[in-house]
Amino acid sequence: MPVKWLSPETLKSGVFTKKSDVWSFGILIWEIFTRCKTDPFPNESNHEAKQKILSGKAPLSPPPETHKFAVVVMNLCFVQVPNDRPDFTAIFKLLIPGETPPIDANNEWDTYATK
Repeated sequence: MPVKWLSPETLKSGVFTKKSDVWSFGILIWEIFTRCKTDPFPNESNHEAKQKILSGKAPLSPPPETHKFAVVVMNLCFVQVPNDRPDFTAIFKLLIPGETPPIDANNEWDTYATK
């Protein structure tokens, strides 16, 4: 398992949800701005990283040149309480204001998963 990329609730329960996917999306944004030069918890074992994530520590800060807006979106993705994180429709609207998402990201995967 890619422990350093998993949400706190997934590390606790082993269950993946849309909200745990939002956490992982925050990690993806973080990776883009770090250009994948390191991992979210560098120089730490998976066990150490897991303990930090479970105790509320967010991944390593992005580089200083990261656009402030990207940092805001990342921080929203890294909220500890899953229900307090935005959903993908809200993230889309933050990233592309004024646009309508091409699909209802909150329902499409439920439908897909049941096929």
